[in-house]
Amino acid sequence: MPTWIDDSLPDNIADFRAAVFDVDGTLARDDSQISDRTIAALTRLADTGVDIIIATGRTAPAAVSILHEVGASGYAIACNGAITVHTDRDEAVSTMPIRDAVFDAAVDYCRSVDVQVAIFTPTALYCDRKAEAWHFLHGSNEGMIPHVADPTTVPPRDRLKFMIYVSHEQDETVGPELRTRFPEVMKTLPEYYEINEPGVDKWVGVKAALEDLRIDPGEALGMGDSENDLSWLPRIGMPIAMGNAFDSVVAECSYQIGSSEDDRAAAFIERWAEFRISSGLIEPIDNIA
Repeated sequence: MPTWIDDSLPDNIADFRAAVFDVDGTLARDDSQISDRTIAALTRLADTGVDIIIATGRTAPAAVSILHEVGASGYAIACNGAITVHTDRDEAVSTMPIRDAVFDAAVDYCRSVDVQVAIFTPTALYCDRKAEAWHFLHGSNEGMIPHVADPTTVPPRDRLKFMIYVSHEQDETVGPELRTRFPEVMKTLPEYYEINEPGVDKWVGVKAALEDLRIDPGEALGMGDSENDLSWLPRIGMPIAMGNAFDSVVAECSYQIGSSEDDRAAAFIERWAEFRISSGLIEPIDNIA
């Protein structure tokens, strides 16, 4: 079991130069919003010289907007690694769409069991109907309004992530079937499953970002909560699970903190930033003459 550090810092916190953060269930509260406190804490940490990397299932524009709010340039890994954007560039660093065979099989199965479907593209969201998934995505992607459209009308080059809304009543039968048909499917929230191109995950983007920053994965700290964080958390130096994390994520982490609903990520980031300042590791930017 991981060690709880809800009001403290690990002894080796000075060893870490980069921070990787999931968004929903980690930086964001249950209402999908990132608090002003969290943004301020991230800004403070970035000002001490720590490189911030966002690794999320959200769209690229939503991921980039977080770094813009923080006021830091850096990498935004979105759609579970299917697209990576650097905030200093106008275009994506990489995109990895879902092949037709995988996409068509997912559409056919979801239609056969009548579950809601959403498609994430580099710049937009598409839902097959205006229902629960539409409202959730509208609230969790910086106000982006999802289009209502047949999923098959989305151009193949733009199909980055396939999201499926499965109600609690359907999950007992649909969940296991999804895992059988699509072995790499991930459950990211209690009612949502996600499919990417096989082999595409957040680690693809996190690894590339760390290599570009010339930071060893062992020098990176990260926080996450759900199955789409299992690809990268075990590969970094300090994996931290949220208090609301899935059991499978907790099992892969060295440390655990409280719930995202209580802004526990912000509290940890604040302590880390103040430690770096008080220890003389680096002066905050606003104090540099």
